[in-house]
Amino acid sequence: MRHRLVNMLRQRPATLRQLAEALGMAKGTLGYHVRVLREAGLVELAESRQVHGGTEHTELRHLWLTPEQAALVADRLREHAAELQTAGVRAAQLGAGESPTAEAYGLLVSLFPADIPRLGPDDGR
Repeated sequence: MRHRLVNMLRQRPATLRQLAEALGMAKGTLGYHVRVLREAGLVELAESRQVHGGTEHTELRHLWLTPEQAALVADRLREHAAELQTAGVRAAQLGAGESPTAEAYGLLVSLFPADIPRLGPDDGR
């Protein structure tokens, strides 16, 4: 539930009422989960209601795409990963990959349908 809340709040700031309506939950129950997220430092309750999360090199974004757009994004990510791998092989062949400060990096790319309810339009309440 809390994971779904954080992901919904990545769309835009929302009130408890708006979140409760989107999830079909009571505001009191939802308020409890929001409080837990706030105490964990994942949600900041303020005028802007900004959401905090992620790490320096990891980013989770949710994109609202058609199936066709998702296929295009997946193809472009595969192409980009192949380009990066080719560039790394070329650098190693030239000796650039042998630097004492060089580190190995893994690249994990995943594009999947996410179970995130949509927030309705912001009615200003």
